[in-house]
Amino acid sequence: GSWVCQKLATRAFNAVERYKTGKAKKLKEKTKNSNFYAENKGNTGGMYLTWMNGRLYAFWNGKGAEVEIDKNDEFFQKSLLDRVKYVGIGREWIRGRKRYYVIITHEGVTPNACSYGGPLNRVGIDIGPSTIAVVAPGLVRIYSLNPEKGKYDDEIARLQQEMDSERRRMNPDNYDDKGCIKPKKERMLKKLRKLTRNQRIERDEYQNKIMNEILSYGTIIIVEKMNFRALQRRAKKTTINEKTGLPNSKGRYGKSIGYGAPAAFLKRLDLKLKAIGSQLY
Repeated sequence: GSWVCQKLATRAFNAVERYKTGKAKKLKEKTKNSNFYAENKGNTGGMYLTWMNGRLYAFWNGKGAEVEIDKNDEFFQKSLLDRVKYVGIGREWIRGRKRYYVIITHEGVTPNACSYGGPLNRVGIDIGPSTIAVVAPGLVRIYSLNPEKGKYDDEIARLQQEMDSERRRMNPDNYDDKGCIKPKKERMLKKLRKLTRNQRIERDEYQNKIMNEILSYGTIIIVEKMNFRALQRRAKKTTINEKTGLPNSKGRYGKSIGYGAPAAFLKRLDLKLKAIGSQLY
């Protein structure tokens, strides 16, 4: 529908604007096998949800499919009671297969998925590339943003190295008569997608538990502002270590930030607070 095209055009325009203003280094193109997401501006037109014979169906450009619902998910069951504002449909590689999912935006307030602390309780958090310190009345704690960091590093590095060798023209055995890479690379790419997805899902599930625990201390959360993009950049100036007399490393915290995703943590925490009428301060 036209509304879906408008949303996609807006995303493309914003991406170009970020590139022109220097906020993004390059533009990424979507391939036919990459993850994809599109959404509508309402629950009508080219993309919408509807109930038919007691089952929930999602339609896009006249084609529909039944949406699988977890009947034991109380949060989802409560959310379905509110009016649907608009719908999004996405595609992601899961266990080597293309899976489609629906993201539903409802009207109203999000059902409580955790217990919140008192509205007057103040909580201070100091977040770094890989850890977060939390201070609440009578409580001081330090959490790791990803205790399982590096769990998949060796296997991911091995797959990336093997895939890189297959791309090289000096290895003609890895190409067929048409000049296309043989299916072996596709199998390795599926394994790589699975590992990176497992890495992300495990980190997000662990961080959601931390967020719910922080919200149980209080809903007035004060955070120190941090420029994580600046921490990722390499140092430009060469400095000398006074003790050893050798140049200091110019490396920064790019890998640690990749493991912990602190900016994404704060963004999701802010969304949870906005759902109950608060925000990060």
